[in-house]
Amino acid sequence: MKYYFALIIMTYHCIGCSNRQADVVKIYNEERGVYINNVADSSRNIKEFALDHQTTNIVDYLKFIDHDTISYLSILNEYNNSIYFYDNEGLAFIRKIKIDNDRIGKVQGYEYINDDSIFVYSYSKGFIFGINCKSEIFYEYKISKLPNKNDNKIYPYTFCMTTSPIIKKDNYLISVGFLGGETLNETTDNRPICSVLNLINGSQQFLVNYPAMYSDHNWGGGFEYRMPYYDISEDDIIISFSASHHIVKISHMTGNQSSHYAGSSVVEAIEPFPYIKGNSDRLLLRSWYMGNPSYEGIFYDKYNNHYYRMARLPNKKYIKGDRDNNKPTVVIVLDSTLNYIGEVNLPADILFNPSCSYVSKDGLNIQVKTDNEDKLVFYQYKIIFK
Repeated sequence: MKYYFALIIMTYHCIGCSNRQADVVKIYNEERGVYINNVADSSRNIKEFALDHQTTNIVDYLKFIDHDTISYLSILNEYNNSIYFYDNEGLAFIRKIKIDNDRIGKVQGYEYINDDSIFVYSYSKGFIFGINCKSEIFYEYKISKLPNKNDNKIYPYTFCMTTSPIIKKDNYLISVGFLGGETLNETTDNRPICSVLNLINGSQQFLVNYPAMYSDHNWGGGFEYRMPYYDISEDDIIISFSASHHIVKISHMTGNQSSHYAGSSVVEAIEPFPYIKGNSDRLLLRSWYMGNPSYEGIFYDKYNNHYYRMARLPNKKYIKGDRDNNKPTVVIVLDSTLNYIGEVNLPADILFNPSCSYVSKDGLNIQVKTDNEDKLVFYQYKIIFK
């Protein structure tokens, strides 16, 4: 995961830096062991996509596009500000769409509908642009909102990753994000993380606040625990918070919201950062994160009508200062109504990048980090049930 310091610096009423320790109150997984693990194992295939000399094998944003005649893996090349398309079955490179640097700027995420309708997000500008494949703009809207002195709301500043994408649903454009920092002004109803933009009239809703443990404790203020992850099913937005053993389901049409258990049986508890809010020592934060369980992305499998949620386990071999996120990965499987089915531990000796994953009809594809800079490698898993 890359660190975008601009986002970390943007804090809202952040308390000054302090190393005072806080009372240790763990967030226990109270439903751990209640449910039977009905996942027996998983089978694995390997997919490798050849990269050109302008594309690195570490990708922050990709999208799987499933058409009637062909399925594509699309990836964002941040170096040349282009969207690349590959045949997901034949693995061959097909083409790229170059995005106008001068008018739009560097793109952080996109939603490809067709060549005449592509939505791209510029993080530096906070704007959504609607473009065609020639990078001609037909729509623009400032989607990311900063707080003002007269408003108690801490609005989300949209941030795009594979696990936090831009998704168009009907006439709405959905995204998530956060404003960096920890603040004593946070409550359970003033720090939403989800933006829903009405593409017809330009109105914008902000939905889903952080769970209560976020306003109660210090979570470092950065990507490790503040970054929200989501996917959508037919009509619902499904959100995963790193510090919560539960996920949130919400309808963007009705606003109906519910919480569902989606924890891992091997995660007993998650411990907040053991200092009062305002500590900004990155080495302390990194060591705490690497030695602590966490949850990450959630993926909807439309082919089998269930969900995968990623959990990360403590890395007991972490060396202080190491930038790799090599925490072991667990895949939690939920059914169509978000009931726990089971889970499977991925091999701990393989360096997975679960934030770079996608679901195809052949299974769950999780990127694996290798030394081969000329290939983008995925391990494709099919879950085997008891």
